[in-house]
Amino acid sequence: MHNKDWRINAVLELAQDAYVPWNGSVLKKGSVGNTTSTVKLSKKKYLNVPVPNATAICLKVSFECYKNAKEIRINNGFDKSIKKEVYFKSDKDAIDYIELMFESVIMAFTALEAFANEHIPDNFEIWENKNSKIIVERKGKQEIERFSSTMDKFDRLLPQVMDIDSPKGKKCWQDLRSLKVIRDRIIHMKSDDRRSSGHDVSTIWNSVFKLEPPYKQALSIMKYFIDSMDETPRWYKLCEFKNL
Repeated sequence: MHNKDWRINAVLELAQDAYVPWNGSVLKKGSVGNTTSTVKLSKKKYLNVPVPNATAICLKVSFECYKNAKEIRINNGFDKSIKKEVYFKSDKDAIDYIELMFESVIMAFTALEAFANEHIPDNFEIWENKNSKIIVERKGKQEIERFSSTMDKFDRLLPQVMDIDSPKGKKCWQDLRSLKVIRDRIIHMKSDDRRSSGHDVSTIWNSVFKLEPPYKQALSIMKYFIDSMDETPRWYKLCEFKNL
């Protein structure tokens, strides 16, 4: 089970040893089969690569970015300073910190989008009103992935798929909402965010230095659904930072 990277898109895991008749080999219990992709590098060269699990790889990027941002913050020491007005040691440290936090937020939310889409079954469909209380239209998996909002997927669709209550009103739902708010602020940055401002002005900079770890907020809502699954996703079982 541990002979393959935890971030691969595993499609099967052997429950017992299996004999392979065409080459006489034995696949050991816990062996993992995964999807692969062939990339054409040149006319005569092809590269075979394992396909990563989108949730796992995005979550890992979010974690690493947050960890590196935290190191910058600790090294600058302003959280422990007794001064009322503090600064980064350099402009580079300040911008690097902001850049890493932006990446952590965006990749955490991208991990959530991937998680939601991954757990909508291929044969799942819904019927919704289309610009009218009378006319309804069918949405299959592809339409849901493209047109249903991430919030709707976690509030209504995934609970329907898994036959559980909506997480709305729980701590994990607030984590999701908070993550979405800051992600939207980053993606749709306002004019006020580009001007000099004081501490009493609501800007993205006032928010980015007081964030909860974005990867934790993403894991919070994921865990709500994972706890109801018959089989825990392999990436989650092997994720080393899910409890950090």
